[in-house]
Amino acid sequence: MATPMTSRPTADRPLLVGLLVDVSGSMTTSINNVSGRSTTRLDSLRDSLDDLIARAAKLCQEGTGGEVSPRVRLFAYGFGFGNPLSYLLGDSGSSVRDLLDLGDGPQSALGIDTLAREWQKYRQHIGDLVVKMLGDTPMARAFRIVADRVRSECADRQYTPPPILFVVSDGEPTDEPASTVRELAQDLKRTGATIVSCLLTAQDVIEPRRLYGSAQPHWPEGARLMFDCASALPANSPFDAYFRENRWVVDAAGRLFTQINQSEVLREFSKAVLSPLASSESGSSHPGYTVRVFVTYSHQDSRYLEDDSLLGYLSSLRNEGIEFFTDREIATGALWDTEIRKAIAQTDVVLALVSQPFLNSRYCQDIEIANFLEARRKLGTRILPVILSPCDWRSHPWLAMTQAQPRDGRTIEADFRTKGKRDKVFLDILEDLRAVAGEIRASQ
Repeated sequence: MATPMTSRPTADRPLLVGLLVDVSGSMTTSINNVSGRSTTRLDSLRDSLDDLIARAAKLCQEGTGGEVSPRVRLFAYGFGFGNPLSYLLGDSGSSVRDLLDLGDGPQSALGIDTLAREWQKYRQHIGDLVVKMLGDTPMARAFRIVADRVRSECADRQYTPPPILFVVSDGEPTDEPASTVRELAQDLKRTGATIVSCLLTAQDVIEPRRLYGSAQPHWPEGARLMFDCASALPANSPFDAYFRENRWVVDAAGRLFTQINQSEVLREFSKAVLSPLASSESGSSHPGYTVRVFVTYSHQDSRYLEDDSLLGYLSSLRNEGIEFFTDREIATGALWDTEIRKAIAQTDVVLALVSQPFLNSRYCQDIEIANFLEARRKLGTRILPVILSPCDWRSHPWLAMTQAQPRDGRTIEADFRTKGKRDKVFLDILEDLRAVAGEIRASQ
């Protein structure tokens, strides 16, 4: 059983996170992402590191100035260096390397404040190492090196237990038998470390977003090895809460193991590494399932997202564990289509702001609504339409058969022109969302 977290990470007793990443030749294989385009496993891992650093830094911000506190300290190793070309060019380095060592000599795990401030420098360093990657898979050696690193880190500094090791590989060691890797992982878990195990392979062999309690007969040996390396999911832990809130299927005696051949699942699973930290974030301890509301709308109706309009009126629901997503949440530089599709996949409730521009929008209808109607059919996703203005909504079957606000065929702009009347219909929408959220939590 994995060691439970007994206290919250602080700057004096931070969370120790280690990354052990397979950079052998198999990592050039393509995987899928939500946009339908393909990317290599290595590229997706680099993107996930970007997400991990940015999210950790955000969770560690303190005070009005947003200063980043070093409540997470991180180290990272890659195993699989030494392709034939690198040897030909005179590289004689180790097959297992510290990905954050800039050549300054031995150092402790890096505080997230340092990594966030200087991440581009470290990212460039990792990029420069790519030409030396894509060799064999010395997995046993990598586990030995990481075990030594965890012991030395814990000897030099007080950490909030347990240390967390995030392992990404296809589970096919070339240096020693798989049985040796299993023993090394078991030894590391006996010291109290939690191993989060992620399988990357060319073929999908495991149901996504599920934590298995036992290895399945049809799994290849690599999947079995990675499963055996993983720690058991600690009951009532931040990990447990994270996976259940994100609608993962959790088997009895489930382990922290999954296949992450889709890039959005890789990013989602990487967030699990920080779930103990997220649980300590001020103001984020609302008990129960977080209900995710996707707001679909035409940009011509964006005034309804302002503080003095509908979304501002509904904002108090955030204190009740209801989260709202709009395309305004997408960070500068992010791929907006990818981020929207990722949010669609995690949606519990759809708040559809209906107007003629909304009905005319091909993206709203062909991408957002089409996906939500499929999710309603398969998963029971709730769709709550709000008719903003007179429009041809009755000719759309999904709207004609769905109870909307305001009721009785009225619209907000034609029938609720004064602030008092408009606030009344906004209150009706708020109460509908609260009731639906309660039903969703009761079904979890």
